[in-house]
Amino acid sequence: MDVLRQRLLELSSYEHNALVIEAPFADFLNPVKVHHWSAAFCARAIAELYARYPRLRVVFCTNRKIAEAWTRNYFAAVLAVSAGSSTPKESAIEDRGVAETT
Repeated sequence: MDVLRQRLLELSSYEHNALVIEAPFADFLNPVKVHHWSAAFCARAIAELYARYPRLRVVFCTNRKIAEAWTRNYFAAVLAVSAGSSTPKESAIEDRGVAETT
């Protein structure tokens, strides 16, 4: 657990950080989904995550496809803002859709 805490502390030190979890938040409170731990333990662990690393962006995504789309769009927006543009000209999803159809 110490290695995980060290990595999360390092991740939270970056200006543009995100911890993307490929599962909906509700799954962590569902005993069927988290049969190894209790829902109360999972709720406490997530609360501790938010309390211990307040600068860390934690995003719960329903599945990998949504997690990848969120990550692409987030870093596209970070790139656009750092390049001086207020908003990205096209979203990463639109770019990918155009590339796949041509």
